Amino acid sequence: MAQSHKTLKVSAPLVVATNRQWLENATIIVKNGIITDIGPTRNLSNVKADKVIKLKEGLISAGLVNAHCHLELSFLAGKLKRRTLFTDWIEDLIAARLKATKITVSTATAKAARRLIEMGVTCVGDVTSSFDVTPVLVKTGLRATVYHETLGYDPGIANEQHNNLISRVSSATCTDLIRLGVSPHAAYSVSGALLKKTTEYAKTKRLPLTVHLCETEDETTFSKFGKGPFSLLHNRRGVFNVSVHGKTPARVMADGNALENALCVHFNYPSRGDIALLKKKGASVVFCPNSNKWFKRKVNHALPKLLKNGIAVGLGTDSLASNTDLDIRAEARQVMKLFPDMPLETVYKLMTTGGAKAMGVDNGLGELKPSSPFDAIHLNINVSGKKSPLHAIIDSRGPVLRSWVAGKEIFNNN
Repeated sequence: MAQSHKTLKVSAPLVVATNRQWLENATIIVKNGIITDIGPTRNLSNVKADKVIKLKEGLISAGLVNAHCHLELSFLAGKLKRRTLFTDWIEDLIAARLKATKITVSTATAKAARRLIEMGVTCVGDVTSSFDVTPVLVKTGLRATVYHETLGYDPGIANEQHNNLISRVSSATCTDLIRLGVSPHAAYSVSGALLKKTTEYAKTKRLPLTVHLCETEDETTFSKFGKGPFSLLHNRRGVFNVSVHGKTPARVMADGNALENALCVHFNYPSRGDIALLKKKGASVVFCPNSNKWFKRKVNHALPKLLKNGIAVGLGTDSLASNTDLDIRAEARQVMKLFPDMPLETVYKLMTTGGAKAMGVDNGLGELKPSSPFDAIHLNINVSGKKSPLHAIIDSRGPVLRSWVAGKEIFNNN
């Protein structure tokens, strides 16, 4: 990984500063990882810097945000079959994880983290149930929120599972770029007792929180009535005597204080009133369109309604156990297919400032403007004619050329 420079000066034929502003023949001045100035190169030619980079081709954009990922499941790339029932896929996943060796998982995790960087991601929200992901992310130089996951629908194991969560969070590495969070997995996989303990812990420690919410229709059936595939799954796994929530998944989470400023993943099948509930609680959403595509789900996603209601939305890839790549640009292209009338400015925002805001790291992240962190990517794109630079970025394939996080170069493909 390259060393940072106190003052960095980067020039390019085109700089996409925001989803509504781009500058030709522009220069960015960076001091201690923060952008201090941006403008025409001719106006900043006299500014001295410790390091000067003059890019002759391509463009610079803000780095991309992958707001939901499971890097530790990357060893399962191409190994799990699509199943008619989501619960059957879950059981396949559990079985595969039990058989996997530590070296297999760690090698695949490191490879996947590199893939994120190659695809232009500079900030990631990763959900983990192990000790192993954070050290990998620290080595890459990525900006990340690592959400430590807890599961257990049997209230009898709530204390055990909660103690395990505390142990993992307490021993995890936290840096200027890596912050820690928690994830009570979902309404169908966490008991009321464990949910309460987790949300109280997050509030006490001021930790960000993410939940999987309304991913499938069967989740609502189980949450409200205690029936369906999730009931059968719990019975097969020996969890019989548990109380039925009698509520929608979103209401379960809200009553357990798990929606307050929470990052809600998927939100494919909301119930009536859920959007208003999320807005009231200050929650945000991560949309994973290519994971839905992988599962062949028929989803009429509420994305436009969420945006209309002012709810922050970002994009996520989910894991390689249920996706073919970790490419946020591919997620954006799928959004364009699903919502062809959605403005390019909005789609670009979903993979930059939208994701940052959804994750609660919106201190200028996702834009290239004074006071923003210099988290940026250099792409081999030469925009000509009437094509929008935003469209060109979304439509681009393959690895980026260079990446910076907080002014440090973390990737150079030249």
